[in-house]
Formats: sequence, structure tokens, C-alpha cells
Amino acid sequence: MNLPMLRLRLLPALGLIGWLVLSQSATASTPLIISNAWVSATPPGMRSAAVYLTIQNPTTISDRLLSAVTPAAESVMVHQTRLVDGVYEMREGALQIPAKESVELKPAQSHLMLDGLRAPLKAGSHIALTLRFAHARRVQVDVDVRPVAITPY
Repeated sequence: MNLPMLRLRLLPALGLIGWLVLSQSATASTPLIISNAWVSATPPGMRSAAVYLTIQNPTTISDRLLSAVTPAAESVMVHQTRLVDGVYEMREGALQIPAKESVELKPAQSHLMLDGLRAPLKAGSHIALTLRFAHARRVQVDVDVRPVAITPY
């Protein structure tokens, strides 16, 4: 069989492979929109801080925020906070991001708890944060460090 004839026979197979790769990558990386990411500045000696942000899911696929990491802290925990009988309770675990909805992490509700801060967080600076989702995989976020705000995690 000559080379041009072999190319003609392989062309449909290559097209199918290309389509499968593109469709797989589309489902593997849901385009979530992260906005308004911030954390309060911390005084020297403070070992923890809470990050707040908004996650918008414009797709038809629900997602879950599984975890996060930052070079600014030893660990990051996904916390959901509830007020129960006048006492705030925090529960660690994945956070649902429903399809076609937004989820706001804000004071006295869900947040990302930075634990083991490596240095004080200074107002006007930024920290890098990587969010890990079930479908969207990893999303890089630039978090603004705002002047000190008193917030109940």
C-alpha cells in the first residue's frame, strides 16, 4: 500500500481520536469563575487566617471543592461554619458547587482555613492559592490581603 493511500485510511481514525481527546478535556476542566478572593492581614504570631471568595459555576455540571494549598501556610482546610444554639461550629470537608449557581465563602459561613502561617500576612500584598476541584481540577487564585478585619471564621 502506498503512503497517500495509508494517509487516507488513517485520517478518519485520527479525527475520531482528536474529537475524543477534546471532549475528554472539556469534561475534565469545568470553567469555574473565582472572584473576590481575600484574607485579612494578620499580626505577628497569628498562626491561622480565613480566606473568603466566590465560586461561580456557569456549567451544567455540579462540582466540589475538595482541597486547597498555598505556600503561605502549612495546610489549608475547607470549613463550613454554622451557628448552632448561639455557638459557631466548623465542619471540615468538600464543598458542593451546584451547576448554574454561585457559592460565596464569607465570614461566619464557609471559608478556607489557613493553618500554620509561615509569616504574617501584610495588607496590600497577595498570596497564591491553588484550589482543587473534582471536575475543574486545579484552579490558581491570587488572594488579596486586606487590612485587619475582625471576623468570626
